[in-house]
Amino acid sequence: MLLFHAALAAAATGDCPCPGYCDGKSPALPAGEGPPPGLITVSPTPGAANCTTISGAIALTRFAYRDRYTIEIAPGRYVEKVTIEPNRPPITLRGMNGGAPDAVLVQWFDCDGCVTPSDGVGEWGDQTLFVGAADFRAENISFAGSSRESAGRNMALQVQADRAFFAHARFYGAASDTLYTGGSDHRAYFTRCFVNGTYDFIWGVGSAVFDRCTIVGSDNVAAHKGSQVNRDGVLGGCVGAALLGRSCTAFLMDRCVLPRPPGYGGSSTTLGRPWRSDATVVWKSCWMDGHIAPGGWLVKGIADATNITFAEFNTTGPGARQTRDKPGAVLTAAEASNWTQAAVLKGWNPHTPSQAPWGA
Repeated sequence: MLLFHAALAAAATGDCPCPGYCDGKSPALPAGEGPPPGLITVSPTPGAANCTTISGAIALTRFAYRDRYTIEIAPGRYVEKVTIEPNRPPITLRGMNGGAPDAVLVQWFDCDGCVTPSDGVGEWGDQTLFVGAADFRAENISFAGSSRESAGRNMALQVQADRAFFAHARFYGAASDTLYTGGSDHRAYFTRCFVNGTYDFIWGVGSAVFDRCTIVGSDNVAAHKGSQVNRDGVLGGCVGAALLGRSCTAFLMDRCVLPRPPGYGGSSTTLGRPWRSDATVVWKSCWMDGHIAPGGWLVKGIADATNITFAEFNTTGPGARQTRDKPGAVLTAAEASNWTQAAVLKGWNPHTPSQAPWGA
């Protein structure tokens, strides 16, 4: 209840982000308790919604509940670091943007070493949105980091939970590490999203599907670590090992578009590199502009590439090729048929959330 207690302290100073809730004076809300699962609204305009900050709305959700909260966010720019702690209930953040990109923009300015070389933020604390609770969903929202290569890294998103869902979301990063997809026991799904960055800007250990997303980068796109630990924590022999190449986890880019970054004239952008020797990345039915390197993949610093699976199928556009540098492979139709979203997500259907959003 740390965030909620912080909200109570803010109320005592007259700076409460959720008047009538965090001060405990609402007749429907005893002091020290969040509202029952349902709808919480956010607007930057005081008095127009339940809260003026997204963090304030999250602080109102009850710990350890399994019923879903939906937080509807009005258009505006929200400069705040948003954290979904591991013991929060299922939460949906829904931008009420009317279909306009970036109408709901969340931005934060932490970055690894951007204040001083030893500022203590660190790579794992510099994100704009942290997702630590399972069954999180975000729709119609843009998340931006502030990173420049000379100023340190800043993730727009860090996922550290299972079954994270993102639809029509946008993730902006000027440098590396824009979007971290989660650890070996985590699954994430992105549909019709936009991601940009420069080097290794999509990275992670667990499994993630990017479905009809737009991905814009000038250097290396994806860095996957892979895993030989299945969802039961057993080393080796993981469920689906034969299907998912040589790793228990994978990145699947399905029907994505890779346009050339504005102002970038090079042709050396690689599709992925192995973060470790179990890396698995597959591009399926994607369109690639001419900035994609003819060799396709980047493999360096790995003494043994035996367990690396880098593959593509039915890629089109100026950057597509019928052959790639090894270990990259172009799949046959029969081989590609095994690489489905359902297989990569291992039994999780992201279109059927564990708890339906409020009002659905």
